[in-house]
Amino acid sequence: MKTYKITELCGYAWECAIRNTINKINIAGAKHGICYTFKDDSCLIEEIAEILELTYDVDGNLVRA
Repeated sequence: MKTYKITELCGYAWECAIRNTINKINIAGAKHGICYTFKDDSCLIEEIAEILELTYDVDGNLVRA
């Protein structure tokens, strides 16, 4: 299966990738009061995904986290 970095996705796939990453971070950070939103934090989440070298499938689902 081909995987993509977040900067290689576009349109709805990029949006799904951002939302999926936000969900993972929010679940992991719930104890510490971490809560990101798509509206306010999408650019930050894109940078975090690049730094962590997260990969996604063609639909924006996390493949390696």
